[in-house]
Amino acid sequence: MFDAQYVFGPATRLQAQAIGEPGHRTFRLMVESSDGRAAALWVEKEQLQALGLAVEQLLSEFQGQPGGRPPHQPPAETFPPNPTVDFKVGRLALGQDESELETGPRYVLLVYDLEGSGSDEEEPTQPATFACRATRDQLRALSRNISEVVAAGRPRCPLCGEPMDPQQKSHGCVRANGHHV
Repeated sequence: MFDAQYVFGPATRLQAQAIGEPGHRTFRLMVESSDGRAAALWVEKEQLQALGLAVEQLLSEFQGQPGGRPPHQPPAETFPPNPTVDFKVGRLALGQDESELETGPRYVLLVYDLEGSGSDEEEPTQPATFACRATRDQLRALSRNISEVVAAGRPRCPLCGEPMDPQQKSHGCVRANGHHV
């Protein structure tokens, strides 16, 4: 078992969402449990991308039977307006839950709030703020969802990788010495 301030158990919804216009978006993970609790976990775009990559890596390391159909995700608008848990994420951790291997592989997502996560170099000194379990199919669906959410933003410059404003015909690309023809 894992130690956390809020333990949701198996998630019934695990979904990423971007709110706002490209260039001015905020991102969150929406988690719901079978007992009706909901969590809004606010993340940076880079954290969301890293989570998607970590999910893919974890699923490839723990090969198992291929999953069935991805779980149905309800529309983001149906997420409760006042979730039980609502905070800005400092650090995310993802791993396999060894306690329930007989019922099929389960994975655990541990989330530390911004204040309790410590610096990037050190391990968190206090328990996670939030924890939930998810199935392989839920994580696979989350990874696809994260890819879609991130890709819906501004296009990237092929030279420097920085986001480009679609309203402008050029941007000050550092690889082109700040000039663009």
